[in-house]
Amino acid sequence: MKARPWILSAVLDCVNSSLRGIIALFFFPVVAYALVVSGYVEDQNGDGVIGASVCFWDESTGLLTGMDATDSTGAFRVLLSPTYCAEEGTEVWTFAMSPVYPNPSSGTVALPFSLPSPWSVQIDIYNLIGQRIREVFFGELNKGPHVVLWDGRDDQGRTMASGMYLAILRVGERVAVQRVLRTGGAGEASGIVRPKAILSQFGGLYTLEVSGSGIETLRITHLSVRVDTCLALRVIRLPLTLSLDREYEWYRDQRGTGYAANNNCGPASVSMAIAYHLGEDVPAAEVRELSPREGGWWYTSDIHKALSYYGVPYAVLALEEPNDLIYALDRGHVLLVCVKMGEISYNPDPKSRFGRFYTYSSGHFLILKGYFTDGEGVEWIMVYDSNNLGRTYLDGTPKGKDRYYMKEEVYLAMEVWWPYYFEIGATPILAKRLVAPDVRAGPEP
Repeated sequence: MKARPWILSAVLDCVNSSLRGIIALFFFPVVAYALVVSGYVEDQNGDGVIGASVCFWDESTGLLTGMDATDSTGAFRVLLSPTYCAEEGTEVWTFAMSPVYPNPSSGTVALPFSLPSPWSVQIDIYNLIGQRIREVFFGELNKGPHVVLWDGRDDQGRTMASGMYLAILRVGERVAVQRVLRTGGAGEASGIVRPKAILSQFGGLYTLEVSGSGIETLRITHLSVRVDTCLALRVIRLPLTLSLDREYEWYRDQRGTGYAANNNCGPASVSMAIAYHLGEDVPAAEVRELSPREGGWWYTSDIHKALSYYGVPYAVLALEEPNDLIYALDRGHVLLVCVKMGEISYNPDPKSRFGRFYTYSSGHFLILKGYFTDGEGVEWIMVYDSNNLGRTYLDGTPKGKDRYYMKEEVYLAMEVWWPYYFEIGATPILAKRLVAPDVRAGPEP
């Protein structure tokens, strides 16, 4: 073996004494490892949280070292990699080689290092006269922390004598060196050190943060992370509330809307859509005159006609799942729907704001204008129901204003009567109009 002059300075820095003994008579293959943390995030009801952001900050540096978003089951997998600045997300570390472990050692040793980006890596072991005795690793590795194991043998599989050795890491043109002190005596068998036992010593203290839409941020400090760490995290799902309001009054009661007041849920709903989107006050009685129908119930085709006449932009969308209503409301658009009221639970409590407040149970037009999740996780849709007919709470508020109907029941009520909705304010880019069946409000035929 020939000495390598380019490492002589490293040799001189590392030599301090002669040591006796031999290394352990045990062989492990060389493997590269990375520090990975996995787990799942669930809410207070035990349901997986989708799309939550899981972030780890290294408390020794204050840097963001890894992050992931939970999948459809609430699971995550984070590779801890000290390469990103918490605020800017830019690379701030060059490659680094950490002290080997255990050192001194009479068995297998671990050689930890980190990479700022994918690199071709070579790790060799040299003796103190500059001879390479073992190529430990050569190949491509991803960015992040890694650990390579050396079993104490040379390239021919022979166990090496006790003494000082140099572990030299080369990444491109960069070089890093760590001393490795081997101990033991001739003929003595050292204790077996399993690779997993060595790797379990690596890790550190981290600050963990879980955040996302609709959940209370979870922050854990001084979290000890080691190899094979698996975390079960529980967060509080917050009550979600959205109410599409205006600075002016835009709720309309069917009462007092002319000769067809009892059947004016369609015209009254259009009147509300005009008021919400255009800010104009067009009485339901006036809207009715576009399609008199001899005072009878309106059809969805009459809604089309009235919205177009008054210049209200809209799109008709097919209802596929309950959350379609939530997504549309999140876009800032109120919805005009036609439902079977019998699917909405009847609640005769005069003080309650939840559930259907009248006995009528057939086809009906109403406005959806928000949503709410209560403390038990039940989701409600906030509605403007024009079938108020003068009913009020003790404070004088109309019972049809800001009433809550259960989301699943609203979905079913739409599905069985007319599984579409008018999204008020939608543009052709957002949603194309489609040809939907023409149905009416009123009793079933």
